Amino acid sequence: MCFLINTTFAIDSGVKEGFLCWLHQRFIPAVKDNGAADVVASRVIGQMLDGPLPDDETEAYACQFQVKSREAAAKLADCISGYIIPECRASWADRVLPFTTFMEILEK
Repeated sequence: MCFLINTTFAIDSGVKEGFLCWLHQRFIPAVKDNGAADVVASRVIGQMLDGPLPDDETEAYACQFQVKSREAAAKLADCISGYIIPECRASWADRVLPFTTFMEILEK
């Protein structure tokens, strides 16, 4: 049984540069160090299907990764909620709003 974990971050565009640096230097290495595989970081483009609005003040980024067991998912949940997300909130308060979803992969 494999699990897919997705953490999406809605961010204030004013913190984009610092946030992306943090995502690549802190978040991704932390989840990899705690058992994540096949890590994919993406910009969410759903709000841009008709083209970006020139005055958009928010953007969203998602980071998805896989683990091979419920125990590994629990370890990552502890990592994410225990220190990675609090670190994010300490840096940007409500200018970065993360949420994490845990899913069981049914078919690849």
